[in-house]
Amino acid sequence: MGLFLGNLAFGAWRAAEVDAAVAAMPRIKVSQIQQGITMEERMQSSPGEAMMSWVKASEQLRGQKVDLVIWPEGATPYDPRIAKVGQRMTYLAKYIDAPIVFGGGYVEEKQSPITGEPYYEQRNSIYLMSRQGELVTRYDKMVPLPFGEYLPGAETFPILREWIRGPGNFKAGEVPVVFSLPDRPEITFTTPICYEAILSRLVRTQLSEGQLMVNVTNDGWFGDTSAPHQHAMLSAVRAVELGVPIVRIAYTGVSMRISPTGKIEDETTPFTDVLRVIETPVGRVPTVYSKIGDTYAWLNLAGVIAGFVLFRRRSLANVTPLTASS
Repeated sequence: MGLFLGNLAFGAWRAAEVDAAVAAMPRIKVSQIQQGITMEERMQSSPGEAMMSWVKASEQLRGQKVDLVIWPEGATPYDPRIAKVGQRMTYLAKYIDAPIVFGGGYVEEKQSPITGEPYYEQRNSIYLMSRQGELVTRYDKMVPLPFGEYLPGAETFPILREWIRGPGNFKAGEVPVVFSLPDRPEITFTTPICYEAILSRLVRTQLSEGQLMVNVTNDGWFGDTSAPHQHAMLSAVRAVELGVPIVRIAYTGVSMRISPTGKIEDETTPFTDVLRVIETPVGRVPTVYSKIGDTYAWLNLAGVIAGFVLFRRRSLANVTPLTASS
């Protein structure tokens, strides 16, 4: 009973401490945009039309003094270095006078070391564009989705592509990237893409000195099921674990803001149109996991194993050996 009450008391004290730390953090204004369409409806339009729908929605943010406009994963599948795409994004950044974080492709032409034939390497990326329309930073998704974005084993056994159709050929990014707001470089954030936000070890590595986690995703593929809600809840664990505020922007929902205490605010309903500006704190609250990572879990496992071994030895020591009766 004492242990139970002690845990409750510590939890109440810790929650109050984190709330006080969050209240003292600086705030920035970010956009929360999502679309009330299904993926079936989206696939009926061209990628260019889909992109322009996000441009037109974002134009309404003009004059609202947003610190950061955030588009979800899949808002544009194009590489913004393509002239027409880059021009549209540059126009938007200048028109609304705000930096933009948006998902896009990254395509690089390479040459096969064996055949010498050219080929294209594709990545799922997040870009940061300044309010002046300049591409500042790019992050490449480090853990592509198996059987969705790539086919496991296909590089070793190319014949698998003949047997299994559908998976993409996205390459994994090599390094984590910490973004800085162009006009306020003291504000730093990371951008895990889609399900990367539920991978605690990866997110801890990525976050580094980041003060905010911006998770962009497209959960529309799940349809009207419980999956978008489950995915969002798993992402929320990272806020508590790492003591960091999270802004989650999903193509069709669930979008939300999450406090380092785990409190969820500004949650949206899936498959509804949303366009608004919200405020989020920016900062970090020290946690055990952010400092030592999985070391704590491994120490617990070692303790359990050591305790089991000790218990077995004591049990065997108390066993009376059988002797043959005369």
